[in-house]
Amino acid sequence: MADAGIEARVLVCDPLNIAFPDIADVLNRRFNSGERMPIHTQMSLRNGLVRSLGDFTYNGVEYEFAHCPTEVVQKVKSHPAPYYSLVAYGSSTVSTEGGPGLIADVRKHDYFMPQIIVGSGLRMSQAAQCARAGALYFAEGGDETRDQLLKIFQKGRRLPNLTVVKIGGSAFDFDRQVKDSLNLERICDALVGIHKDRKEGKGRTANRIILTVGAGQYGDIVKEHRAKYSHSGSVQDNFPKAMAQALQSNLENLKPLLGERAALLNTGAFYYLTENSASRRIPLIGTAPHYMLVRDGIPLQDSDTHTIALAEFCQAGRVVLVKRTDGIYDYDPYRGFVLDTKTYRCADWDSWAEAQENNRRHGAVTIDEMLGDGISRIGTGVDGMPDGSLGHLMEDSALRYMRDKCQHVKEIVVVHIAPKEMHYQIGENRYRHVVTGEEVEIDPAVGWRGVLEKNIRDAFEGKANSKIVRS
Repeated sequence: MADAGIEARVLVCDPLNIAFPDIADVLNRRFNSGERMPIHTQMSLRNGLVRSLGDFTYNGVEYEFAHCPTEVVQKVKSHPAPYYSLVAYGSSTVSTEGGPGLIADVRKHDYFMPQIIVGSGLRMSQAAQCARAGALYFAEGGDETRDQLLKIFQKGRRLPNLTVVKIGGSAFDFDRQVKDSLNLERICDALVGIHKDRKEGKGRTANRIILTVGAGQYGDIVKEHRAKYSHSGSVQDNFPKAMAQALQSNLENLKPLLGERAALLNTGAFYYLTENSASRRIPLIGTAPHYMLVRDGIPLQDSDTHTIALAEFCQAGRVVLVKRTDGIYDYDPYRGFVLDTKTYRCADWDSWAEAQENNRRHGAVTIDEMLGDGISRIGTGVDGMPDGSLGHLMEDSALRYMRDKCQHVKEIVVVHIAPKEMHYQIGENRYRHVVTGEEVEIDPAVGWRGVLEKNIRDAFEGKANSKIVRS
């Protein structure tokens, strides 16, 4: 859990006190509006007087100290990940035999936590070993330390005309289950088209898009493995990392569908997010910045919360959520739906309609209404029955994060990956919605593909059947 008032938590392994004074000075300025420490405090840091008192907190940054890399591993493993925002080593502590192996042990516990080595004296072969082990940041001191730390703790920045899009796990489930569907590719085509558009006016404003994903079928495998081996502490410890890797796998599968328009960013590489880079490419990102996870208590596996945190980090006002549902209902609109594995359509429309007889769809729903008792958040299994899972449509943690932590994110707009799935045919080009009973006529020139693209484009303007608003 996050501690109130803590912006970052740094574990320092620097017995010679070479790296720590620069680190403390940079982080103080980063989290204290650019202000430098008083001279007497700087001198105390240089002389080792401050750290001689043990662990301490200064202007929102909590520092803990370890005497050697072995103690670093012990401290990191004593907390569920993510706990530390950064591990910093003086170069002398990792230059001895076994140093890279201990860096690798830290990475195993918290795979995405940044590790930095500060100081001179490392041979190139040693630096290469440390980099392969998981220490991806290096600085000799001074300005290099500042530059590296400001990348790790990059401030949120506004990307103009930005929309954050999440393709949820249920959308990936649809793509896997419905063998003849190419809807995932069609969504990617629509996003590329929107990204290529340029609004009229000075500078021809780009439609910037950040794309995130849910864990989907990969996540289900990880969850089932965790449940099966609930007695294994090692499996439980590995769960957050495995879920994050499931997200990464879905991003890697999406990238080819987006072609050259996509840029797959490694976790932590948020310094590549700029106005220019986002106007040229669609960044694909798995998690929010690591220091935000620590500061705000976001677990690695909470993909919805990562999406909202990313949107807030880049000051986006709108999140588009692509799911296997076309809106927000009193209860799951897929209650009663069973897939026919031969036709990939509903096996029994009458049973589905009967299960949905008393359901209704909502337009704009506030976060407090979503978290209240009026809307059921219980999910549905493949048999069309309640499966006991909670957080249907969006995790509670993400909704609370949006309500309590966000200043910029105003709404979440819901789009169905396959709008045809919730309609049955009643005429040559006419269809009826299984829940609402609404009738639509489909233009045969564009078909349901055209409907899907229009729904995506409408969502970028805040238009959809349903959306979640802050208030």
